[in-house]
Amino acid sequence: MKKLILNLGETLNKPEQQLIKGGKVIGFSCSSIFFCALDCQEGDACAVPNGMGGVNRGIIKNGQCCPS
Repeated sequence: MKKLILNLGETLNKPEQQLIKGGKVIGFSCSSIFFCALDCQEGDACAVPNGMGGVNRGIIKNGQCCPS
């Protein structure tokens, strides 16, 4: 099953891939508790722990990680 899902992009042609819709956008407010890869400069990518074992990704704005 996992292999089938991983190969889905190769199995479907481009128009079929574009027809797939779904998922849920999970918004979050800006947070001062975040992680980033290097020096955490303004505009860099960052991640905020979401409390469910994952992270919400964003960009650094005014010293906080905000949704992009």
